[in-house]
Order: sequence, then C-alpha cells, then structure tokens
Amino acid sequence: MNKKELIVLKNINKTYSNKKRTEEVLKGLELSICAGDMVAIMGESGCGKSSLLNIVGLLDEQYNGEYSLDGKNVKNYSEKDKASMRNRMFGFVMQDFALIDELSVLENIEIPLVYSKNKKYKSKDNRYNYIEKALELLGIKDKLNSKCSELSGGQRQRVAIARAIINDAKIVLADEPTGALDESSAESIVKLLKRINELLNITVIMVTHDKKVAEQCNIVYKMIDGKLEVV
Repeated sequence: MNKKELIVLKNINKTYSNKKRTEEVLKGLELSICAGDMVAIMGESGCGKSSLLNIVGLLDEQYNGEYSLDGKNVKNYSEKDKASMRNRMFGFVMQDFALIDELSVLENIEIPLVYSKNKKYKSKDNRYNYIEKALELLGIKDKLNSKCSELSGGQRQRVAIARAIINDAKIVLADEPTGALDESSAESIVKLLKRINELLNITVIMVTHDKKVAEQCNIVYKMIDGKLEVV
C-alpha cells in the first residue's frame, strides 16, 4: 500500500543577509516525507537544519520554493490559516525543553489544550484525562503534579514530548531533542519518540548530531551544501 505524502518541498532556497554578507543556507533543497515516517536530519552546526525545521513547521516564510503540506500549497495560506494549521498539525520538541519551570507538569502540558478549538478539550476534567494518558504512555504519570524545576533532564524532555503530542499532532518536529541529555536519558527519549511514531502513527522529523540517535529512524538524511542526501 502506498503511503500518503504529507510534506513535499521543492527547490527550497533560504538566504540570510546582514550588512557584511549574504549567506545561502538552503540551495534548491528537495524533500518528501510520508505520513508515519520517522526521519533524522544530520549535518554540521549552521548548515541549515534548524532553518529547514522552521520552514516545515510554518515558523519561517522568508524562503523561495514550493511547500505542500497535507496536499495543500502553503503559499496559499493566510496568516490565520497558517496559525491554525501549525496548532493542528505540529508538535515541537526543543533541546532546552521550553517548559515553564514554575508550573507543574500538568499545567505545562495543559497550555496548548486551553487554546485549542477542539471541543473535547473545553472541559478541565477531559483535559486532565488526556494528559494523564499521555504521561502514562511516556512513563511519567507519577510526576503529574510535580513542578518541572524538580525533574531530571530526561523527565523534562518526556514532558515536552507529552505537550507536543497532546493536541493530536500529526507531525512532531524535534530539534536536537537529546542534545542536553546524558547517553542513557538520550537513548530513552529516542525510544519514546519511536514509540509514539509506531503506536500513534505520528510522523517524527528530528534534527540531531548523534549518529546513534539517527540510526533509530527509518530514513536518515545529511545536510550537505544546502541540500539533503540520503545516508
């Protein structure tokens, strides 16, 4: 059975300019990702990996080329459409976790649900139940009421993953998700990303420097001279 193309990038060019120079980081980049893929993107620092994630996640409009998301041309979206699509389609996982330390695990994960337009999240009890299930899947249900400042790095990243998937995200974009973790915690986080990919059919796109992490993905690319090459 043919898998559905979810993300298609054609001839993507991205340039950064300042008073001293202009640097082209993406040069005619091509990429096709299907629903359910788990993809790693490797490359040296500054090669454009994070720039690519920002384009895919509808966070950067300053590029040339064609981007089709779920069969629709992104260039045709209004700003309101892009915001809606970003909230509906994507979950984001960052190297530094991007959690609010003073809030509990529950409160951090609840934030995207409070702003969701999905009626099933309007009830606080419903939100609690969905959050509890996500934390159980990720092995930290017992930390529900703990403050994020009290958690280890690996636990904090699990909370970040729970927040990324809680709003029924179709795609998780993970930018160096193991970069701030020790080897054991990093291995656990990659296994969890693989688990949500396989159990929930969530497409995972991960930027990483770690070859061991990349090897857990079913597709691995390396960014070379502004383009992607299959490893």
